[in-house]
Amino acid sequence: MHERTRRIFCRAGFVLFCLLPTSVVSSLVIYRHTDRHAQAMREHWQAALATVLQADVSIGTVRQPNYRYVVLDDVQVQQLETGDLVAAAGALEVAHTDAGLVVLAHHLEVVDEKLPLLVKLIDAGVLQRASPGAPSFRMAASSLTIHGGTTGQTFANLRIQLQSAAGGPSLLLSAHAPDRPEESIRIMASRNRQVSPPLTRWELSTGEASVPCQLFARALPALNRLGTSCRFQGLAWLDASDQPQGGVQGRLTEVDLQQSFHDFPHTLQGHAELVLQEAVLDGGRLVAAAGSLHARQGSTSASLLLAAEQTLGLTLNERVPRDASSILRFQHLAFAFHIDERGLAVAGSSDPRFPGLVMSDEKGPLLSRTPGSAETVPVVAFVRMLAPDSAIQVPASRQTDWLLQALPTPPLQPTRMVEAPAPRTTLRLQE
Repeated sequence: MHERTRRIFCRAGFVLFCLLPTSVVSSLVIYRHTDRHAQAMREHWQAALATVLQADVSIGTVRQPNYRYVVLDDVQVQQLETGDLVAAAGALEVAHTDAGLVVLAHHLEVVDEKLPLLVKLIDAGVLQRASPGAPSFRMAASSLTIHGGTTGQTFANLRIQLQSAAGGPSLLLSAHAPDRPEESIRIMASRNRQVSPPLTRWELSTGEASVPCQLFARALPALNRLGTSCRFQGLAWLDASDQPQGGVQGRLTEVDLQQSFHDFPHTLQGHAELVLQEAVLDGGRLVAAAGSLHARQGSTSASLLLAAEQTLGLTLNERVPRDASSILRFQHLAFAFHIDERGLAVAGSSDPRFPGLVMSDEKGPLLSRTPGSAETVPVVAFVRMLAPDSAIQVPASRQTDWLLQALPTPPLQPTRMVEAPAPRTTLRLQE
């Protein structure tokens, strides 16, 4: 080959294999440090997260030390329609690994009133959209703070893992409880695609730790009746559907009796512990429950004791005044209960020293039940005990359930209390 030709080839090779790649790499390095590239990266990650979470996502800055590692600073998740803040993180470190996506979150915070919305975002944006062959996702945070209202609380060592399977994906969340740092609270959300239509099951397990009931009050407003100090320890599950089903086993502590009775004409004050051996929900309605309630050092109105005697068949001590407005102090309140479609049964203490005792003061029994037996009364009798001063009477049955759900609830209309006891059947409870 001629010398001139060799020089041309050498120069062309230098340009193609040395100068051009170096120029391209240098240009890319320079471009990655420009505002235009930073804006493009931020918009890319905002759009990607918004698509997954079905929410507005804003990111302060994006840093990419290498092609498999990205740092997102000042991340905020906002509700689509209102723009209200749902969750925020000081920074998210995102790494692409052979096993899947790994995220390390710093200063992770959630607004308590947006917890129900966050649950919907996880269900609709993550579980329902996850494909069977999707790579796994793992997330870790040194702490998770839920703030706002009266439920401000920080959980440590948060771990989240998303796994896909043929039957449907599952999301496991675990964190250490503040009251028992050695115990992990676990929440499992699993999507069952083997039923039609597919449904999502949520499961909560607290172990020996406990969580504030107010954390779930936004989704279940009835929990507000338990008071702001009430805590739950145990197991609970719920199938989210048009006709939700669920169950609870566990212990509710610091139940505020005054808050529970604030809508009723009776007075009952104090704090109690409610133990649920079982509670079954079907179609969003309680269909069966069994457990016990214990309280010490409280007060009650005589009207509640008189109503319990009349409707539940309990025995009232002669020391209790017949003036319904009288207020009595009690030292002890304890009873077991069982409720289902057959009715409600209440049993007193099994202690041989105080057989059948339900309520007592420093002088002795105030309210009791015949030892070893309990009368099963219709559930409507319990309702009548809580709100006896009403002239409106509606038969409670499955046939009238749809009507009760469809019509507005009428206000209380005072009337004279019926002296004759309602018909009852007797059920003997096995020890």
